[in-house]
Amino acid sequence: MTFKCKIGLHSWNGCKCSECGKKRDEHHDWSLDCDKCSICGRRRDDFHYWYDDCNKCSKCNKTRENHHNWTKDCEICSRCGKSRENEHDWTKDCMKCSKCGKSRDAKHDWSKDCEKCSNCNITRKNFHKLNGCECSKCGSEIHDLKDCKCVRCGKVQHNWSENCGKCSICGIIRTHDHAWDGCKCTFCTTVRDADHVFKDEICVKCGQVDSFPHLLSVLKSI
Repeated sequence: MTFKCKIGLHSWNGCKCSECGKKRDEHHDWSLDCDKCSICGRRRDDFHYWYDDCNKCSKCNKTRENHHNWTKDCEICSRCGKSRENEHDWTKDCMKCSKCGKSRDAKHDWSKDCEKCSNCNITRKNFHKLNGCECSKCGSEIHDLKDCKCVRCGKVQHNWSENCGKCSICGIIRTHDHAWDGCKCTFCTTVRDADHVFKDEICVKCGQVDSFPHLLSVLKSI
């Protein structure tokens, strides 16, 4: 310690003497971090200014992550007012965001189907204006099916999606060859126990586990 420091004539650099290292509780430097003095390392709590940006202090520019609140509006933080773009989800309802619940003045598109929006797929009932089995407003065909046959026009609509050879509604059988892509039919959900494509002992097409490696290990253990 120098003679000057001994008699109290310190060479202060803010809060710290550049000669002897003595510290004082004043003239701290909070410019780099509002909660930590850059000269002596003293700490304090809750002095950052996050009001303009939840993730960046407007006084010292220190940053943090994931402190914005987008729950009330996906594009405006309810804490600091910071904005962002293209974060709303209108896919389930053209007029209401499915994430934050915010509404907008957009209109549903019923032009292709009076009861199903072509943009968000939301549905409504009793809006078709039928002339026979065809809607005079959107052109959709609306059949009143009973055992796969429309009671109004007589048109038959079987469901072969589960099995190409058997209707899942009325059970009628037809002669139809499956279009096999390995073990799975490309037209219906039918799976056969042949032509599997295994990767890491699991078929990539149907998900079946390959039992051969397990059987082989059992035979080796005998």
